[in-house]
Amino acid sequence: MANEIFEFRNGICTRFNGNYSDYAEKAKEMYADEAPKPKKENTKKERVFVGKKKLRFSFKEQREFETIDDDIASLEEQIAAAEKDIAANSSDYVKLQELSDKKEQLENELAEKMERWVYLNDLAERIERGETE
Repeated sequence: MANEIFEFRNGICTRFNGNYSDYAEKAKEMYADEAPKPKKENTKKERVFVGKKKLRFSFKEQREFETIDDDIASLEEQIAAAEKDIAANSSDYVKLQELSDKKEQLENELAEKMERWVYLNDLAERIERGETE
């Protein structure tokens, strides 16, 4: 059971005689005017961009645009090599099936790259003309 309570508030030490219940009542009276102030609502102004954004590549698109021609050439070489392997292994049906599947997969990848190449080149032309979004 406490007989004295010391309160440290704002760098000042205050001594209260009595137990905690006595301290709580006196503290309510003393600090009633220090009721928590309502917080200011932090209203951020939204930025409204009136003009149009200049069209440009994202970082990923820029890197892809720089390497896509090499990727397409590599895929075309792999398809040509797969066709040669198919011709060389025409009597081995198991190997022929594997090579045909590989060639089909490479052709699908090439088709996707070609679609992406068309998109990136179109975007590059629009950027060069200075178009906006």
